[in-house]
Amino acid sequence: MIEWSWSLLGPAEQTVLRRLAVHAEGCTLRAAEAVCAGDGVAPEDVAEVLSQLVDRSLVVVSDDASGDGPRYRLLESVAAYADEQLHAAGESEQIRHRHRHYYLELLTVAGSHLRSPAQREWLPRLDTEFGNLRHAFDSSVSDADPAAALHLANATAWYWVLRGRFREGRRWLDTARSMPIPAGDPELESARGTAHTWYAAFTLRLGEPTALLDASTDPVGARPSVQPHDLEALAARARAEWFLSFARIGIGDAAATEELARHALEVFRAIGDQWGTAAALGTLAQQMLLRGELAQVREHGEKSMELFTELGDRWGQLHASFALGSLAQVIGEYDDAARWHRDGFRMAEELGLGTEVCDKLIALGRVALLKADYTQAEELHQRARDQAVEHGYVMGEAFADTGLALAARRQSKLDRAESLLRSVLNWERKMDSDAGAALILAELGFVAEQRGDPDQALSLHLDGLAAARRTGDPRAVALALEGLAGALSTGELSSWAASLLGTAYAVRESTGAPLPAAERADVERIATTLRAALGAEEFTASFEQGLTATLAECLAAVDGRWPRAADPKPV
Repeated sequence: MIEWSWSLLGPAEQTVLRRLAVHAEGCTLRAAEAVCAGDGVAPEDVAEVLSQLVDRSLVVVSDDASGDGPRYRLLESVAAYADEQLHAAGESEQIRHRHRHYYLELLTVAGSHLRSPAQREWLPRLDTEFGNLRHAFDSSVSDADPAAALHLANATAWYWVLRGRFREGRRWLDTARSMPIPAGDPELESARGTAHTWYAAFTLRLGEPTALLDASTDPVGARPSVQPHDLEALAARARAEWFLSFARIGIGDAAATEELARHALEVFRAIGDQWGTAAALGTLAQQMLLRGELAQVREHGEKSMELFTELGDRWGQLHASFALGSLAQVIGEYDDAARWHRDGFRMAEELGLGTEVCDKLIALGRVALLKADYTQAEELHQRARDQAVEHGYVMGEAFADTGLALAARRQSKLDRAESLLRSVLNWERKMDSDAGAALILAELGFVAEQRGDPDQALSLHLDGLAAARRTGDPRAVALALEGLAGALSTGELSSWAASLLGTAYAVRESTGAPLPAAERADVERIATTLRAALGAEEFTASFEQGLTATLAECLAAVDGRWPRAADPKPV
């Protein structure tokens, strides 16, 4: 039947129909004009030919859900026959090349729109074209075209990020970066280095460890200076390096992670890339939060928000809101923190950003936790966990479990808290995350203390202190000292424990972020135990002695008694 219908077609109709077969899941008129024209068929005539094929029931036409005009597709049986005719005409390779070229150009145009107010229109458009994008990439691999494969993989990377589809994105990047390329081709070497960097970042976002510093083909400190003729390649590499620094927040060597962000910021500023500048500043704000540099958190976060607001980039505003919301949370301004995170959550939902929806639910859950609204905290963290599982977002799953554990401990559900915390600790250690491990070890230490097991609590808090010192975050160190005070509160070192509380208080004050009232439950419980053991007068004297001691003196005393807590890096 199809063969008979084919025999009734004119040359132009046969040409357009067989070339349509290269498209996956249909195409727009513009794509058909770009791919199907030629050999006697002018681009402007393609629409009329398509109309004739629709009348013959060989092509199906429908409205494009993304608003990009009518969409044309072939039924499966027609597509298979047309593909046979394409091969018989000897056009298969040529038409696959045209198809790849068209969709690579579409991705190039989409790149700027995905970093603008047009995100809302372009994300659905790329969703609709996903089949063609995948087909273009797969054909570049099967045709041994590394240039197309690398450019398609790199150009699609930001789309994968926004859609939270890191696993498939990583597959493309891994395939493209593994293809052989001609020796001495600087453009392809640069593209492969960019793909390698994206690949490392995606691996981290999937919650898997990777070779962190080796993710870029050039050492951070030995890259060439910015050259005007290399602006496009430099911007592409800088975006990949920025995202790697973002993915590495709290993981591995904090100084190296920060250096990645700062180098990207330097490039963005040199080439006048406002979007990149805003992105790098937002990431640096989050990194400064882990170091306890709260003034820089505010400075970088507010500038990032200002730039992204000017650009109209909703994802960017969401990105900047993480640091600003977290800062408000740290200093006890919970209503402001909730406002930042709610605004970000709405943006993430509007754009359909699955992993960011998860992250914002976790952030809102943390605020509810601090307000002692444990029912809401558990509900929000469970929703976040479900979202993370749906998207294969292992990191989000771990963070959601942390929130559920925090809520459980604060309600004295110690067995549930410990089970969740142990699972998360294994993941944090696998990822080489000292920041995460420091928090989890502190929580496990408090669980042991509340159970009346001071020896176990001491062991956990000593490990937590070592991890906290490696982060360079004075607030993490203060938390570990508070935990040690709890572990020692009922023994012969209770006087020293009161002193540790004093030093922890002074450290928190020095950062500009003393513990808000809502977060003082552990400290107050420990202080109550110590007052009962020491009496009010001795407790006050010991606490004040800790206030006047330097952190270095305090840590030296801890190291002298428990060398395992020592760490060569200064806090």
